[in-house]
Amino acid sequence: MGISQGIYRYVSRRVSRHRRLTEKPTLNPANNSGFTLTEILVSMIIAGLVMSGLLGLMVELLTSDARETARTETQREMQMALDYISSDIRESVYVYDGNCIDG
Repeated sequence: MGISQGIYRYVSRRVSRHRRLTEKPTLNPANNSGFTLTEILVSMIIAGLVMSGLLGLMVELLTSDARETARTETQREMQMALDYISSDIRESVYVYDGNCIDG
């Protein structure tokens, strides 16, 4: 090994060491195990859209249930009134005494 090769090796080691110390570390994609802020925000927006759709569906179901409950209660009360009227008519007896017709 000559002097020029020794100097070349020494200088190349110093330069490569200097590069290693001054370069910014690069992220290795294989080492990334977390989520980025953009991914989290997009997933939160998607979750919000899904939840708002489900909330709208739930409100519609509750409104429909309340409407059906009111309709059923009204029909039950109407049936009770009709039953009362029909039983009252069945039990009523009108007695004609003959004095009501004046001639």
